[in-house]
Amino acid sequence: DEGRRTKDEGRRTKDEGVRGLETNYQGGICKFSYIGNMNTSKFFRSFSYALRGIGTVFKEEFNARVHLLAALVVVVLGFVLKVSSWEWIILILVMGGVFTMELINTSIEKLADLYSSEFNPKIKKIKDLSAGAVLVASITALIMGFIIFLPKILNQLHFSPR
Repeated sequence: DEGRRTKDEGRRTKDEGVRGLETNYQGGICKFSYIGNMNTSKFFRSFSYALRGIGTVFKEEFNARVHLLAALVVVVLGFVLKVSSWEWIILILVMGGVFTMELINTSIEKLADLYSSEFNPKIKKIKDLSAGAVLVASITALIMGFIIFLPKILNQLHFSPR
């Protein structure tokens, strides 16, 4: 059997449940490798769908545009005030968190609207919860921005904290 090898050579099996996935057992270590041709057009098409979704949220959601404007201000301030590499990492993470929560919130709202266009107290609670997640991410980003930028702004204005 070509799919099997002796114990010393390692045992190789094909997982029939996952198309194109080969499992290789060698010395007690399980290794996975993809066998077969990867469909690159399908791969890049999935990115176009994701970009379309991001475009949709900015086109249809006012709050997403407000967050985008705030992110642009943060980026400009970051360059002007010369934030450190670690501060950039923090800023990028919290901005990404806000945008991610905005995308998730919008998805939940669209699904809820698809489910029922009439008022439903359970759907309202779900929408409120997802909007609350965006608010928490936004407040966290705002606090992180103050922690990073306020000392730099005060220093530029020649105010030194005591």
